[in-house]
Amino acid sequence: MEVDIMNQLRCHISRDQAYRAKRQALKKLEGSPEQQFTKLWDYAEELRRTNPGSTIILGVNDVNRFEKFYVCLSALKKGFLGGCRPIICVDGCHLKGPHKGILLTAVGVDPNNNLYPIAYSVVQKESRDTWEWFLTVLKQDLCIQRDNEYTFMSDKQKGLIQAFQSVFPNSTHRFCVRHLHNNFKNAGYRGLAYKNALWKAARASTVGEFKLRMEEMKQLNQDAFDWFNDKPPTEWSIPCKHACSAIFNQNLQPEDMVHPYYNVDTYKQVYEHAILPISGQTLWNETGLVPPLPPNFGRGPGRPAGARNREPDEPNVKTTKKSCKKPIKLQRQKVKHHCKICGEEGHNAKGCALWKDMQEPALIRKSWIVSFLTIQHRNKEMNMTAAASGVSDQPHILPPIVEDNEPTEIEFTPEILTEAGPSQTQASVQGPTMFEQLHGPHKYACTTTNDIAAKAQY
Repeated sequence: MEVDIMNQLRCHISRDQAYRAKRQALKKLEGSPEQQFTKLWDYAEELRRTNPGSTIILGVNDVNRFEKFYVCLSALKKGFLGGCRPIICVDGCHLKGPHKGILLTAVGVDPNNNLYPIAYSVVQKESRDTWEWFLTVLKQDLCIQRDNEYTFMSDKQKGLIQAFQSVFPNSTHRFCVRHLHNNFKNAGYRGLAYKNALWKAARASTVGEFKLRMEEMKQLNQDAFDWFNDKPPTEWSIPCKHACSAIFNQNLQPEDMVHPYYNVDTYKQVYEHAILPISGQTLWNETGLVPPLPPNFGRGPGRPAGARNREPDEPNVKTTKKSCKKPIKLQRQKVKHHCKICGEEGHNAKGCALWKDMQEPALIRKSWIVSFLTIQHRNKEMNMTAAASGVSDQPHILPPIVEDNEPTEIEFTPEILTEAGPSQTQASVQGPTMFEQLHGPHKYACTTTNDIAAKAQY
């Protein structure tokens, strides 16, 4: 976007300006999310008008704030009941945007083994209460009277198992083997050997073969075998596949035993119902109901994650400029910090050991930093004397030479502090307070100039 603005308008803008302009343009075209929530009543009524027989439920709380939304279109309902197998898969995912939420979905399997959407719902969070409400409404829509004829597949989400036991107590509930494999990895059993052992056990077609595969896993790792013993095989293994052998033994053809669910006519019955489009917003019928307020689902604990947490079976792909043209997330530039007191890396002045060893660190302040060249004030009288005698009118810029290990006494007066100019070497002197420096001389005795330099590092 920055390049297009530069080429067309000959104007340079920053990335932040481009994002702000994009948000303003999208707001003018699509409106804000808050405005979209105020039109939900009219949208639900338009869906009922264009698709008669659909189930549209919009729930609000006591203060008329959005709480949940359920949609099951009539065409999808008739298609599932007309030709899909009694298998329903349910799952949920997080929604992005300023108001977040959870999207719950229910899908079936058509005669061509493709996913067939049935219903979806938007709720605040994924819990037992929300799953029970979603499954109860789904049960009413599909007119499920004998739940023992249906098989449900899901993962082990929060409250989902308890919701199935409450709404569909007689149904068959199976878990996805892929999700089971992810949990197997999270338990610490990674590698191709564990993966092959798991899928061999899941694909076992007889009880004897299943026991043989589990014995192989036991020899591979006893802990992995114990981990799988807690999971009933009826919830994740694949049904028996030796039916063809039994059919041949009875001198029958397997094609004659194929269920009508897999016929072409059944496939056509599934998709013979059409989802009718809705009109534009200007043509919607106004319900006159109080517009719902946007949801206030709140913010989750902790710092928001910058990237999605990948599953154990997903490759950890690092996006680079060479492999992807999309903008990448810049890595933080590591800066090595140095201590102002000792000059070493890895810590700052607050955690410096030299600072802690000082006797009175509270008396040391940055405003008391003076330079060694302030010693030139000591030579001021000498310079004035030399200038008066005509020897030289230039002040000396070096302190007097002091022999090593020779005691040196420096007298700090208010004139020293006020006349001390910029210097090359800074020093922090421990001793007089600011009040003492302004109202009288203070003598600070050091052993040598080298000791002064060692004590003046800051």
